[in-house]
Amino acid sequence: MLLASTVLLGPMFVLADQVASGLPNPLGSQNGTIYDFVKAVLGIFLKIGIFVSACSFIYSGFLFVKAQGDAKGREEASNAFLNTVIGTALLLGSWGLSQIIKTTISSITGIN
Repeated sequence: MLLASTVLLGPMFVLADQVASGLPNPLGSQNGTIYDFVKAVLGIFLKIGIFVSACSFIYSGFLFVKAQGDAKGREEASNAFLNTVIGTALLLGSWGLSQIIKTTISSITGIN
C-alpha cells in the first residue's frame, strides 16, 4: 500500500510548485472572462450536438430501410425521425436564441 500511495500521490507533491505558481488558462488568453469560458463550452456542446444529430438522422434512415414496408418498423422509424427533427430544432433554436441575446447585449453595452 505504501508503494501504491507513493506512486499515486508522489506526482501531486512534485508538481505542487507548478500549481502554486498558477494554472494555465484553458481559454488560451491571459485575460479570459467568464463570457469567453461560456462561449467555449457552448461551442463544444454545439459541435457535439450537431454530430449526434447527424448520426441520429442516419440511424433513422437506416430504420426506414430496415423496416422494408413493415408497419411496426415504419412507425418506429418515423418516431425516431420525428424525435431527431425535434432535437435538432431545439439545438438550432437554442443556438439562434443565444445569438439573438448576444447581439442584443453587444448592441446595448458596445462590447463584442
